[in-house]
Amino acid sequence: MSRSLWARNIDAEGSTQFALSNDICITNVALGVESIIYERTSLTLMTLSPGVVSPQLTIGSLMLDCTDQLSIQLWLEKGKTYILRVRGPNPVSILGYSYNEHNNDVLRNNTPSLKNLTIGNSLDSESIDGTSASMATH
Repeated sequence: MSRSLWARNIDAEGSTQFALSNDICITNVALGVESIIYERTSLTLMTLSPGVVSPQLTIGSLMLDCTDQLSIQLWLEKGKTYILRVRGPNPVSILGYSYNEHNNDVLRNNTPSLKNLTIGNSLDSESIDGTSASMATH
């Protein structure tokens, strides 16, 4: 299988915009080396299409000495433009892989992607992996 490392470092309160020539899978989000303890930092994602900007989605929130890295599996599709933005006082490092087109179908293996992710505000929802998740108040 042919894959290449894909990485971005984003400064505190910074952002990066990029257009993809290959699909990528983001696998790790971590606080940068010079982070402030107990200060929450979030990473958000938006998709840009001609004339349309998607809602801002929070990929995760990080805090040094609590949750300083996340292991995820988020596919971003080639041919689209994305904005990753850091909200908070800490820098963030993002790692993933870029795959050659002929390997994409084999590697995806029903992995959640931005195009099949449903966003809602219901307390009863279906999680990304297809299992049911609900919250009850007592």
